[in-house]
Amino acid sequence: MIKTNPLLDSIEGTQIREIYGLLNEGDINFSLGIPNFPPPQHVKDAISRANEENYGHFYGPAKGSLELRQEIKEHYNTEYSQDLKIENIVITAGCTGSLHCMRLLKALANEHDKKVMVPELYFPAHVSQAISLGIKPVYTNLNKNFHLDLNKLEANIQKYKPQSIIINSPNNPTGVVYSGNELGKMVEICSENNVFIESDEVYMGYILDGNKHNPISRFANLDEAMIHNSFSKWASMTGDRIGFTIADKCLIDKLGKVSNNSITCPNTLGQYGALEFLKEWNESKEFLKDKQKKLKETRDYMIPRLNGMGLKCKKSEGSFFEYVEINEDIEVDGPYDIKSLNLAYKFLENGVGVAPDVDFSSPDSPLRGNYMRVSFSVTKHGEKITEDIPYIEYTKEGLEKMENTLNS
Repeated sequence: MIKTNPLLDSIEGTQIREIYGLLNEGDINFSLGIPNFPPPQHVKDAISRANEENYGHFYGPAKGSLELRQEIKEHYNTEYSQDLKIENIVITAGCTGSLHCMRLLKALANEHDKKVMVPELYFPAHVSQAISLGIKPVYTNLNKNFHLDLNKLEANIQKYKPQSIIINSPNNPTGVVYSGNELGKMVEICSENNVFIESDEVYMGYILDGNKHNPISRFANLDEAMIHNSFSKWASMTGDRIGFTIADKCLIDKLGKVSNNSITCPNTLGQYGALEFLKEWNESKEFLKDKQKKLKETRDYMIPRLNGMGLKCKKSEGSFFEYVEINEDIEVDGPYDIKSLNLAYKFLENGVGVAPDVDFSSPDSPLRGNYMRVSFSVTKHGEKITEDIPYIEYTKEGLEKMENTLNS
């Protein structure tokens, strides 16, 4: 048998995907971070036109379409008062592709004791990608409101001495959105300690209560920080796998080489859809406004129902998720020694998928075992995504099944 890297044996598949794979047709899906709405019509039309013209037949540039990179540059410069150049942008295979290319670059660096700092709670790939390439994840604390504990950040940096930190705002799984003041202090602490910042901003289109997105590049130079982003959530193009990286030119050139040798080029047809999303920005803004309204309605319906059944949650500021704490008086039997895992599988038995906290925290974390992530971008498993999904009805159905499970 061919030998493989033993580091891969230390990575387990996520419970999110495991549970999603066990859903039956008609079950309510609160587990995955999938937009429960299709892309805007002008995006779908652009992809269709590109397909009709056989543009998908051709390989594209390794760094992605020049026109799309130009449009991303213009968008950030206009919307966020940036001074980006086209050389600061590369198109990737989704945000995960951007993150993975950066992990590969880090793994190949001529450094000993490679470490990346991750605020705990985290998106699973932020940790698993590092482990798979021999980079050690080290953790820093959140405060009681799930925001980064800035008082402990510097102490943890000096204790663990990471070369970089990954932050995520709007946050998956907690729904936290970092303020400009918080980001400015993070940048100050990291700059003073020579720690490079990677900012995963994939949910930036879904800040729900009137606040505005703050890209890290508003507070840090591109030799101090970079952005990982994607059209997957922003334009509801999850399966098209179009992401992008914003960084210093030197880093972009290297990321382009890694991407070229990993995937050859990004999805050609998907890039036409992403391009149209930005070129017709007024239409896209209306699309986002409408979807934010629907997500907010679902969140606001969900929160009192969850709290009422002993699943305590704070109001998510952004993303698609509520991160709920299981009341200590809720008792759950099952094959695992982790309450959240047993409860997630009890819910699954009754036709509801949720994401237990084991995917978002390390084995030794005090935050592990008593939480779960519940998506308010609800879908019914096996049904097509359409504009007229009865999202409140599906949410009500799923919450009733959860309540019945807890009362049984």
